[in-house]
Amino acid sequence: MFVKRWFRRSTDSAANDTATAAPDLIGDSTRLLATFLLHMRTRLELLGIELAIEKSRLIRSVVAGVLTGFFALMTLCLGVVYVLASYWDTPYRLVAVAWLMFAAFVLTMVAGIFLYQRLRVPSVLFSASAAELGRDVEALENV
Repeated sequence: MFVKRWFRRSTDSAANDTATAAPDLIGDSTRLLATFLLHMRTRLELLGIELAIEKSRLIRSVVAGVLTGFFALMTLCLGVVYVLASYWDTPYRLVAVAWLMFAAFVLTMVAGIFLYQRLRVPSVLFSASAAELGRDVEALENV
């Protein structure tokens, strides 16, 4: 009878230990999942920021390219007008066309230099995310 009581108590305490261990395991896994999801949300926000920066860089480069092409075309057209106007008899037309052509040429050079500088800098797309993931891997290896 003493053995039966002891056996029943030991099995009851083992069942209680299992019952108390299960919620801890579930709670730990829930906290781990929540931490993982928070970590992933942070990484996705960082990727979104980097994509926005790259999009802005691309738009500025396209605008600079379009402006460069536009002003180059204007320079060419005004050069043709200058040659045609050089055969007219009023000298003021030549000065006006020359100044317009010079202004278009200067704007072409400014836009071209801006475009060259923008395209010379390499893209750093996702470099911050890659560095952060590298630190994460290093931290996990040190644990």
